[in-house]
Amino acid sequence: MSNTALKIGADLYKIQMKWALWFLPIVLVVQFALLILVPEPEIRDLSYLMFTFQPTKIFMLICGMIVIFAFFTLFIKQGVTRKDFFAGMAIAGVWLAFTMIIISALIAGILMFIGNFTPLFSDMTTSTFLNTQSDWIVPILALSLIILVYYLAGWMIGIGFYRFGGLGGLGFIALAITFMTVADILWESEISHPLAGFINLNLSELAIPVSLTGTLILLGLGLWMIRTVTRRVTIKME
Repeated sequence: MSNTALKIGADLYKIQMKWALWFLPIVLVVQFALLILVPEPEIRDLSYLMFTFQPTKIFMLICGMIVIFAFFTLFIKQGVTRKDFFAGMAIAGVWLAFTMIIISALIAGILMFIGNFTPLFSDMTTSTFLNTQSDWIVPILALSLIILVYYLAGWMIGIGFYRFGGLGGLGFIALAITFMTVADILWESEISHPLAGFINLNLSELAIPVSLTGTLILLGLGLWMIRTVTRRVTIKME
């Protein structure tokens, strides 16, 4: 891992964290509004960690696309190699995914603590995600890996359009949807993807280590495919 790749990773991480520091409070405000306006227990029983999970997947998907269109050519113009940019973006994606989930978990913990003193948050519970004895460690790892898959999916879409244009980009959208669907199906016992209903599979009995291993393999395949596409991509210097 070169120093240049680490520097690019740090720069991209800082840029995207600025976006995240706008995004997370907005989601928190939305949850506050729903707690006040919507009486359904399904809303009140969600911790902030789980409430923000679905919007965070979309946020990561968009980040993966934006970075390619906004910064790929810019960094290459400054003399950065394709390899270093790839490594730097991968680093930034990992850091961003774990930071987003850890911050969400911390906010959820604070809200549950406040719930001891005010009825507004009294119904909010710790996540029962994954049916694990740990309320935090395994969910944080699993959720971080899942949203990282969405980041790679956005990256795939961005680089697909960047290299192959409209028609090729559409193919990469289909590929990205497949990746996201597989990631969600791996955790189908707790999270289902809208497209999973069209697939006659029931993986709800998968053990957590199997789901984690499958997600890691999926991430590895995604990075390999992206690296293959970016290795000889023509840089648009205009």
